[in-house]
Amino acid sequence: MTRRSPTALPTTTASNPIPVDHEAITDTVARILAPRAGLPDPEMVEEWLELLRGHIALLVPVVEDRCAPGWQEVVAEVRAELDKGPGNHRAAACVHAQVLARCTRQLLGMALEQPGAGQ
Repeated sequence: MTRRSPTALPTTTASNPIPVDHEAITDTVARILAPRAGLPDPEMVEEWLELLRGHIALLVPVVEDRCAPGWQEVVAEVRAELDKGPGNHRAAACVHAQVLARCTRQLLGMALEQPGAGQ
């Protein structure tokens, strides 16, 4: 599997209306939230957290630029979750990665939302 860099900014096109690789972000989130037996290796969780931090760093400015009412609160909640950190135990780090994956999915949805559509 080819791993895409979360910092690579693709060109904005009609099929990709935001300057982020939404397919890479979606793939990352799906991988993290996929059902699995047991806990993943600590190295895997650290890789996930690194990818999620990168995705979030790219998505937050896009969401802030589009800033519909209430979106600032979501961004603040995501930042607060990032500040919590992964904790000291493997299970806590895995749960933290899953929470950040859900936050990333929410930010991606907000970033892809057409400005003015239904707000």
